[in-house]
Amino acid sequence: MTGFSAGFLWVSQGRYVHLVCEKYGAMDKKGEMFGLINSAYCMSNVSAGLIITFGLGFFDAKTYFFITTFLGLLATAYCLFFVKNIKEENGPLVVHEQSQSLIS
Repeated sequence: MTGFSAGFLWVSQGRYVHLVCEKYGAMDKKGEMFGLINSAYCMSNVSAGLIITFGLGFFDAKTYFFITTFLGLLATAYCLFFVKNIKEENGPLVVHEQSQSLIS
């Protein structure tokens, strides 16, 4: 399950970075953008390891599961409502201010 979800993560972040760099004319900085995303991803693994190490001393596994599920849903809601939607529409890239449906 984790590998399947990670596949969506990597494809999405790659497409997003490419479109943002193309939109703002920063194709020469694409490597730096990927580096920043990978740094944030690696730091999330380090921080998750620290939280698990020290957090499970205070909570049982069930409580920890509910906390991480809530944080994951909160992050999903943030991405759906606050991150700009970038789409290609027959020509130059257009940045939509409001998030569109995932089906469109």
